[in-house]
Amino acid sequence: MENKIIDLLKESLQDLSPKERDVIMLLFGLGGHRYTSEEIACLYNVDTEMITNIADQALSKIKKSIPKEELKFVLDNIGEGESAPLLKENDVLEVSLSYSENENEETNYSVTYSLNGEFYASADVTMPKDSGYLDIEEWIRQDMDSFPEISDYEVFDITDEGESQTAKIRIKALKEV
Repeated sequence: MENKIIDLLKESLQDLSPKERDVIMLLFGLGGHRYTSEEIACLYNVDTEMITNIADQALSKIKKSIPKEELKFVLDNIGEGESAPLLKENDVLEVSLSYSENENEETNYSVTYSLNGEFYASADVTMPKDSGYLDIEEWIRQDMDSFPEISDYEVFDITDEGESQTAKIRIKALKEV
């Protein structure tokens, strides 16, 4: 079943422009890491709205390229058995952030999230050097949009080891759905 879904998605990606294909692959983690619209916007040096428009256009093309019965199959089965753990109050997210400069004088960030000691998510982001370094607290403030279900949190237990920092976030409140 998983192979059929992957084959359908690969086929539909061929109908996209290179930029549309890249945005979809990054947004949905088809290349290994899943990126937020904000992170992709930084990679392409455009605003988030542009990335959203590209993704919407690409998804529209994908929907048109997959026959209706196969699209229903994909939507019914994608991610089956792989849902992310639900966040609860008093859960602890641990954020590990490391950074380094590359030969293009850009800053490479690597971030890993663990939820209650178990792997939750990870991402790698490259930003222009002139954007300045983000420390762990700045990263968390900017990245909490990736967790729209969290309405209140506290950052504690920060460690700084030069080019590697770790912090824990206790979830204090969740938004009601």
